[in-house]
Amino acid sequence: MYGILKNYLPKMHRVFFLIFFCVLIHFSSICLSQEKRELKAAVVVHKIDDPKKVMKIISSNFSKQYSKQHEISKMESFRAIKANGKFIDFKAGKGFYLSRKYDPKSKQGEFSSFYYIDQFSSQSYTSDGTEILEPDYIFARYPLLYSNYMDFNLCTVILTMVYFSPLNSFQYKNFEYSFSNESGVIHFKSIEKNVPKKCKIRCEGDLFYDVETMVLKRIIFTTFDSFVWVQSGSFAHSSSVIADFDYNNNPYIKSLFYIRKWDKTPTDQARYSFPPTRKNPVKNNLEEYYFANFGAPKFYMNNNMQVLDHRTYQRRPDVDSVFNSLSGSFMRHEFSPYTPELWNNISSSKVGSFPLNQAIKELDLKCAMKEQVSRFLNYEPTNEDFKRLSAMAEGSIDKYLQNYDIFLSYYKEILKKMKKLYEE
Repeated sequence: MYGILKNYLPKMHRVFFLIFFCVLIHFSSICLSQEKRELKAAVVVHKIDDPKKVMKIISSNFSKQYSKQHEISKMESFRAIKANGKFIDFKAGKGFYLSRKYDPKSKQGEFSSFYYIDQFSSQSYTSDGTEILEPDYIFARYPLLYSNYMDFNLCTVILTMVYFSPLNSFQYKNFEYSFSNESGVIHFKSIEKNVPKKCKIRCEGDLFYDVETMVLKRIIFTTFDSFVWVQSGSFAHSSSVIADFDYNNNPYIKSLFYIRKWDKTPTDQARYSFPPTRKNPVKNNLEEYYFANFGAPKFYMNNNMQVLDHRTYQRRPDVDSVFNSLSGSFMRHEFSPYTPELWNNISSSKVGSFPLNQAIKELDLKCAMKEQVSRFLNYEPTNEDFKRLSAMAEGSIDKYLQNYDIFLSYYKEILKKMKKLYEE
């Protein structure tokens, strides 16, 4: 090249041309290197080339490790209700989450429990937003039934997810899988012919995992229809779920976001995962948002229902009675007080896409939120609360808590123990 330039170009021109030529080569090498990096980044790396084999490993690990005992952790949960495009209700609670010992072979699953020790609650308005909702629940036929309590709702979602989704090693074969364009993501969808006899959930979504360790990180359901208890009828709502997981020796749910929109007109008997929060939900364009944060398990209960420290395995006989079925029967039903200092920073709570501030802002325009929540200051369950609880329990607590005074005394004892435990 230099010989050719020497024969045909003057000396000065040869110098400039050589400089230009060197710059061009260097620039080309940079572009080629960049293209290689982009090409390498575009190649999705999967250690195993069959997504079903990956799911077999992930579901097997999850089923062996998840909630090996009745695990107890701190939790905070939130619920916002929107009707006809406006927020009409907001609730939040703090306390404990009890995850039952996991048996992947279970045909019905085991319900977990929320124990509320403190609450932040707006006024509950009717669907048109003009009146206070009374009463909090009505047992009737759809679409007139409703329940405004948030006790079992997320527990129902969790049960369906951990027992009947691809996370369960005894259920994963009821789904079809494909790799996503993103590394560490598997798309799943229930096999329609298996629903509902073999597969108790019609769903679709994506599972996120660590390619190196096969550790589950997140699961997203874009559809989530449960057939666990009833297998006939058509759904009146659509549902979506986002669940994040963390590890403390064993996997646990770190956060859960559930959205339910009443946007379907049933063609036959209406189906729903749990009752709507207002009557005539489809007519009123009802939207329900649920979110919960969970800490790593702090305690667990053995088969004798004795409480032990999750880290040291030391017995905690002082709190054995706190998480029994009797205390759970009323700590789940939002009888707890409102303690201002626990909620000073509620607007900065880590709630992902949950519409926390929007709900509070809209409801604050109806009545100052400080006035709404203050009605629970130093709250104690009333005799009417006791009667409601007894009716809902269908006589299962009457032999232990025969009257209101006994009930109130026991309630105060349990609440005091739980608050002390929460501060540890």
